[in-house]
Amino acid sequence: MKKTAIFFFCFVALSSALLAQKKVPAQATKPSIEIEGVKLHLGMTKADVAECYVGTQITKMNEDRWIIGKWGTVAFKGGKLVFADRSWNKEGDDHIDAIFGVVSSLNREGYNSCKILAENKFVPVTDAATGRMLAAASGNFQRVWIVCGAKSVLIVKAKVGARLNEDVSEQLGVLELDSE
Repeated sequence: MKKTAIFFFCFVALSSALLAQKKVPAQATKPSIEIEGVKLHLGMTKADVAECYVGTQITKMNEDRWIIGKWGTVAFKGGKLVFADRSWNKEGDDHIDAIFGVVSSLNREGYNSCKILAENKFVPVTDAATGRMLAAASGNFQRVWIVCGAKSVLIVKAKVGARLNEDVSEQLGVLELDSE
């Protein structure tokens, strides 16, 4: 019994020493996100972002919200980049591979202390004239956020009417929804 206890304490001490030696990369001092092969940082000007994407399809939802290529979005406030989002799901990809890929990317950048939030929300849409709920436009949203400071991961499963949409995205900054 005494030998087992000594072995156990030696094992714990050795394990602790080995874990303490494992190098964890320092968290990025200037968080970035890569969209269509270009690294973006919060605070970049619209002109700088536009210049990075010459020759890439940019769809402007409005002057401050753009879709870049097929998988990215950006938002500006006061002419500066305040939000960027990039989907890790490509058509036909496995969602677990996308989750593993984005979390591995955060780990490589040094993000290892994060908060996890989950939400299940039903959003009804009603006809303004009749007040009746429109089932085909109403939706149920299951969302999981992994929030690591300026960067986060959003995992979403949305069912709107009969249509199902699932996505895994990496986000930089905070998207402010206002009354535009």
